[in-house]
Amino acid sequence: MAEGISAHGTLIKMGDGATPTETFATIATVGDIDGPTIKNIMEDFTNHGSGGKVKKKPILQDGDKLKFPVDFISSDPTHNKTTGLVAAAQNKTEKHFQVIFPDSSGFAITAYVEEVKFKAPVKGKLSADITLDVNDITNL
Repeated sequence: MAEGISAHGTLIKMGDGATPTETFATIATVGDIDGPTIKNIMEDFTNHGSGGKVKKKPILQDGDKLKFPVDFISSDPTHNKTTGLVAAAQNKTEKHFQVIFPDSSGFAITAYVEEVKFKAPVKGKLSADITLDVNDITNL
């Protein structure tokens, strides 16, 4: 009987944008991952000949959002304002990402860093909630 696998160990990697060979670095301290999403945008094709039933077809695909928290480390190259998520958000730079599951399957993603939302609680750790707005998603 087939069994599921543990999600622990899933990685999100960010590309450096180099050409022709892009290098991917694992984003540090990623928490619970929400996404990626493969979402079809449906169009209504109901007509007089559809037998009184609503007929729909997918016409576009939307990668939607990929969300995850990080324990923010300002000096980490995957987080910082020079090469990291903060830089990508501030510079409005489209980046390449990879989501790699523990069984080595996963997705290649092209996305913008839509939001880096910092959290600095009095009793707690400095963190940031990251939202990527996905433009393209393909299998690795």
